[in-house]
Amino acid sequence: MMKKTDMIMLFQDRNWRFTGLFFSLLIMLVSYPFFGDNATGAALGGLTSLLILGAGVYALRTCRWSWILSGTLALCALGASLLSLLGQVRGSVDTEISFTAYYVVTTVAVFMEVIRLRRFNMDSVLGAVSIYLLIGVTF
Repeated sequence: MMKKTDMIMLFQDRNWRFTGLFFSLLIMLVSYPFFGDNATGAALGGLTSLLILGAGVYALRTCRWSWILSGTLALCALGASLLSLLGQVRGSVDTEISFTAYYVVTTVAVFMEVIRLRRFNMDSVLGAVSIYLLIGVTF
């Protein structure tokens, strides 16, 4: 059983890297039933995808190579999404492939970051839950 001091230590760490990723994934999963074939649903889906792209790059900011790789894939996914919205690209295969590649790389990179954490704190819990949600979003 955890003591009161252990619970305080769980929330004291100020390194909240995975909080944005967790909440952006949560917003996507909560708002997903409202995505429709209309323009509002497409805009809502695009907005939550942009939140996940930004939060994933922010979560991986401490490791240079994973930050560069996730940032590059996020820019590719953003570009494919914009081209698809503007009608320059037929179909959404390029968009789906770029987002799937981003989600897979982000899942693996967040997993490697969570494994390296030395202390059990709320950041590690949110990172583990984000990994679980990213796996669900990928498939």
